[in-house]
Amino acid sequence: MPKFPEPNPDWLLAIGPEIVTVSQGSEWWRIYFAGGAHPTTWNSFRNFGPVLTARFDHHFPPPAVQARSVLYAASAGTVCVAEVFQDTRRIHFEREPRLAAFKLVRDVNLLDMTDLWPTRAGASQSVACGPRSRAQRWACTIANIFDVEGILYRSSMHGGDRAIALWDCRDVLPPVPDFDEQLADNGLSAALQRCGGSLGYSIATP
Repeated sequence: MPKFPEPNPDWLLAIGPEIVTVSQGSEWWRIYFAGGAHPTTWNSFRNFGPVLTARFDHHFPPPAVQARSVLYAASAGTVCVAEVFQDTRRIHFEREPRLAAFKLVRDVNLLDMTDLWPTRAGASQSVACGPRSRAQRWACTIANIFDVEGILYRSSMHGGDRAIALWDCRDVLPPVPDFDEQLADNGLSAALQRCGGSLGYSIATP
C-alpha cells in the first residue's frame, strides 16, 4: 500500500521543500458557488477551515474563521468538474455553480507535490488521494515550516492533471477574470455533456 503517514516536521525540515514557480500569465480554472447559504465570488479566498471536503486546507484545527485563507484552482475546467462533484458523481446546479478562468498576475512559488518530493518526505502520491484530514495536517505543517504560497499537486480525479491550492496570496489574482459563466448557461451545455460523459458523472436538469 502506498505510504501516507502523519507529517514529520523534523524530517520535512531536514529534506527541505521542492519549490516550483508557477509563472505569471498561466491560466487556471475554478468552480465556485454564487448562491446558497455561503455564496462566494470567483476570487474568494476562504478563511474558514479546515473543511472536510478540501484536501490542502492549511488552517489550524478546529474549523474556524482564521487569518489563513485558501483558493483552489485547476489547469482546465474539466478538472474542476471532476474535483468539485466527485463525492456524488452528479453535476448539479444547486447554489448557482459558476466556472471561472483567470491568469496569474505574478509568479507564485508553490511546494511541488507532483514529482518525487512526497516520496523523499516519507509519503507517496497518496497525499493527493488518501484521507483528506491527514492531507490537511500535511498542508498545515508545510505552511508552518516552509516559505511557500501553496501547493501544486495532481488531481486524483482527472488523470493526474495539475491543480493548485493558493494560500494567503490574494495579490496573484487579476482585477477581473477572463471567463465567468454559470454552469447552467446554455453556452456550456454541450461541453458539460461531453465532460460528464467522459467522467461517468450524471447531470442534473438545470
